Amino acid sequence: MGRPAGTKGYKYKDRKQIAGPCKRAVVKPGNLLKASCSGSQLTFSLNEGSQGSLAIKLTTGSTISSCASFGGEIVKDTQAIPGSGKAALFHAKRALAPPTCPVP
Repeated sequence: MGRPAGTKGYKYKDRKQIAGPCKRAVVKPGNLLKASCSGSQLTFSLNEGSQGSLAIKLTTGSTISSCASFGGEIVKDTQAIPGSGKAALFHAKRALAPPTCPVP
């Protein structure tokens, strides 16, 4: 994003999830980290009674990492319903940037 490329952030798309669990992601340094990820490639579940928060570390390329702790305003926090085809969902917004990266 921006000119030259990358000066305003980055967009990622992988609709068929060939390279990993995320279909899309947007990173605007110091402002926004938004990702839509799902499926069996995720190494954790959202099946707790209440997720409450979710911490991530997103690495692009070999050296650039962004960390986020989602929890601010919980929009939706639901469990999967076995046999219904409904997946668990966690959606939060307006979380403050963590002072240090919450995951290794």
